[in-house]
Amino acid sequence: MEYCEGGDLQKYIEDMKKNGKMISDEDAWSFISQIVSAISQMHTSGIIHGDLKPQNVLLSRDRKIKLGDFGLAKKLQNERTYATANGFSWRYLAPELLQPLQQQNIVGLKMEE
Repeated sequence: MEYCEGGDLQKYIEDMKKNGKMISDEDAWSFISQIVSAISQMHTSGIIHGDLKPQNVLLSRDRKIKLGDFGLAKKLQNERTYATANGFSWRYLAPELLQPLQQQNIVGLKMEE
């Protein structure tokens, strides 16, 4: 396990905004490239992260990207056989569709004439 002294990408972005700075194009493309490479490597190994978001993208001291929080990660046994009852491809499902349904509060607006 590796400690990522740079914190997570969400904190990095918030700190940049707080200091009135913007991420350079070079850094942005470097981050994107590293994230895509990591995801590609995972998918090649049959693993779906399931919770990819800025808080789970970690930065080392030298701004190397590491993915964290694999709590929702899934290992595909055979990607060709995975599909939901709704006919969606497992490979392209949104992470929230993989989680058990929770009770949701539905709020409606009353329209007056």
